Amino acid sequence: RKFSVANRDFRKLMQAVQEENTSIAACCSKPGRMDILECVQQQLKLCQQGLLSHVSNLCVQHPRLYFLRPEDALHVVCAVADPERLSRYIGQFIPHAGHLEWQTVEVNAQQQFYITHVVSRHGEKLALKEQV
Repeated sequence: RKFSVANRDFRKLMQAVQEENTSIAACCSKPGRMDILECVQQQLKLCQQGLLSHVSNLCVQHPRLYFLRPEDALHVVCAVADPERLSRYIGQFIPHAGHLEWQTVEVNAQQQFYITHVVSRHGEKLALKEQV
């Protein structure tokens, strides 16, 4: 919700700036602009704190995430449904892993993926007994 408010306020501000079509100095010196930007910045800081708290809680549940920077851990959590994005980070929390191989299956008219292999940085494939 906080992000939605910050996003809306920022978009309104940028739309007004675009409609004015004046110089940067003129846009920045308009009364109230700095207040809006400071408010948006404060809302985004609160969003960031909330996300970092969420990531911290996830690290407790999944200890390997501690090996990642908080920003990368958040990317991993957000990439759970996207195997290509998830594969980019696998080597950071599983030593010597290079990337993942997966199989895409349609279930109830939705695409789902199942990890079938972990491939090392040297190209060695480890087939998983069960797809995950």
